[in-house]
Amino acid sequence: MKLNKPIFFVFLFLCIHQIKAADTTVVQKNVIKVIDNVGVYSLMERHKVFNERNIYINGFRIQIAFTNNKEEALKYKTEFYKAFPQMRCYTSYEQPYHKIRVGDYQNFNETKNDLSTILQLFPASFVVPDKVRRRKISFDY
Repeated sequence: MKLNKPIFFVFLFLCIHQIKAADTTVVQKNVIKVIDNVGVYSLMERHKVFNERNIYINGFRIQIAFTNNKEEALKYKTEFYKAFPQMRCYTSYEQPYHKIRVGDYQNFNETKNDLSTILQLFPASFVVPDKVRRRKISFDY
């Protein structure tokens, strides 16, 4: 197979240019300095800002009751706050039901301990996927 020399040199030049454009590391007297030629660190900063703006993520909550009576829903919520004043409780309405859900769990395993405790007072409780509040996370890059 005959190799076309001008195309080969253009390809070689582009490869070398890409390698040079990537992040480079300079070591001087036990100090490592990373030079960001591609813009990775600016993308990481954008990611931080994006995550700080979005306070809701996909997660899980424990549904303790659902009813088509608004007063009954408020009664469940009051009972829950008496038993668990430190936990958040949410009421939502999807016609024709009022749903009472508690907690902000980012993964299913976090719900297990609270679910076993809540089941003692609200035996019909179960875990449901829902939008939950994001916890404050510090990004240290």
